[in-house]
Amino acid sequence: MEKREFMGPRCDVNARVLDKNDEVIEGLYEVGSMMGDVYQSRYTFLYTGANMGYFCFTYGYLTGKALAKGEI
Repeated sequence: MEKREFMGPRCDVNARVLDKNDEVIEGLYEVGSMMGDVYQSRYTFLYTGANMGYFCFTYGYLTGKALAKGEI
């Protein structure tokens, strides 16, 4: 695995946090600007709503919805 210095925890497509071996850590999720795989090299501020709208609200909503349905 590559060295990562300025990034948040790794996550899968369901926002589940991964350990150093890329295994899911049960019960631990991440959304928003702490998503390491999304913001590993940049934090885009050029597009209104890109960060807060998609990664915070939308990913939070989708993750919560999937949890409530028992899909993840």
